[in-house]
Amino acid sequence: MAGIGQGLVLVLLCGLCTFLTTISLSAIATNGAMKGGGPYYLIGRALGPEVGISIGLCFFLGNAVAGALYVLGAVETFLKAFPAAGIFRETITKVNGTAVSESIQSPYSHDLQIYGIVVTILLCFIVFGGNRVAPAFLVPVLLSIFCIFIGIFLAKTVDPDSKSFLDIVRKRCGLLFSLKG
Repeated sequence: MAGIGQGLVLVLLCGLCTFLTTISLSAIATNGAMKGGGPYYLIGRALGPEVGISIGLCFFLGNAVAGALYVLGAVETFLKAFPAAGIFRETITKVNGTAVSESIQSPYSHDLQIYGIVVTILLCFIVFGGNRVAPAFLVPVLLSIFCIFIGIFLAKTVDPDSKSFLDIVRKRCGLLFSLKG
């Protein structure tokens, strides 16, 4: 387990990688069209092959680990929301060696593995589908963002007698218009 100092060193190293990458943005602005290899090619040209390889390796490993953690997070959230979807069951009767009064049902690690493999295979199909499947995923994202904005304006606050945000804005704008007129 890392302490505060080691955690700060890790953040400093990540910040250094990001800083070196942002320095190479001048290469993007001056090079014109990007050739095969994408940003890694530009980083290698701007900072040299040694730095380009090390930053590219860090980005590759970071994206690989992040992808795995995103899949596990999605599967764990799914299993928490729908506990009946679990294939295997684990009943916990002791926590840190102490018996608990009621047994705790929790998702088994095999459930995470099985659903994780299924989600990863689906993601592979999406990635290999490329631009053909992108619009099918753009529509739900745009709909979700649209619903967030609708919820901001129409949702009522915790107080049941209060009005929605839109009603409050109308009232305040009405005051402004009545003061001017």
